[in-house]
Amino acid sequence: MKDESTKLLLEAFEVLSTELRDKIDGVHAGLKDEINNVRTELKDEIQGVRTELKDEIQGVRTELKEEINAQALKSFKHIEEVRADLKQDISQVHGRIDDVYGILDKHYSLLETDEMERLALSKQVDRHDEWIQRASKKLNVRYSTSQ
Repeated sequence: MKDESTKLLLEAFEVLSTELRDKIDGVHAGLKDEINNVRTELKDEIQGVRTELKDEIQGVRTELKEEINAQALKSFKHIEEVRADLKQDISQVHGRIDDVYGILDKHYSLLETDEMERLALSKQVDRHDEWIQRASKKLNVRYSTSQ
């Protein structure tokens, strides 16, 4: 009897072990499938987020490029305006310099004329002095120059 009850117990234990192993294997397979499903869902979700981030980054890049281009264009226009103003100012300065040169030329011409007139007057005074000296000798008049 003991052998028979041990045998029955062993058979029952084996049946229970097999059933338990089958249940564990089933649960394990279910969990494995569930984990694979969650993994697939996460991969898909990550891929979706990644795609969204790429699109967002591309959008930000595009916005930045447009903003940079707009700022560059604005800066270029400002530089062109400043350049035009500088050209005009430089042109005015050149005109003023030309005016100054004209005035200097006029003054130089006047100084040259004045110098020539002084030389001519000096020469004339020298000639007059010479005539007076000759005339004073002939007239027996004493003439002294105070130089």
